[in-house]
Parts: sequence; C-alpha cells; structure tokens
Amino acid sequence: MCLVDRSRDLSPAWRVVAVVGVFLTSFTIFDLLGRWLYFRLMDVAAISVGACLIAACLVRLRLRALA
Repeated sequence: MCLVDRSRDLSPAWRVVAVVGVFLTSFTIFDLLGRWLYFRLMDVAAISVGACLIAACLVRLRLRALA
C-alpha cells in the first residue's frame, strides 16, 4: 500500500521496478499464464525476484524519508 500511495514520488525507473515487482508477485498464476510459462517462471523464482524488487522500492522510499 505504501508503494501505491507514494508511487508519484518515485522516479519513472523506480516506478517501473515497483510495477514489475507487483506483477511478478501477484499475477504469477497457473490458470492465467498457462503451463509452459508458469513452470519457466517458477524455475527462475519469479515470485522471489518480485518480492526483492518490492523490497528494494520500499528501501528506496525509506532512504528518501518518504515512508
């Protein structure tokens, strides 16, 4: 929720990182992606990568004293 609230305060590059992180953690669903793409994303630990991207954005907000 903090990322949604403070998304306007992020630079465009960090905004893209936040959107990709949310997408990877939220929309990695078997029924949505299909068998092949879902298994490939699980092989590269896409959900973990998304969580790390979200964490990096939150650290960035905290370092800039925005959160």
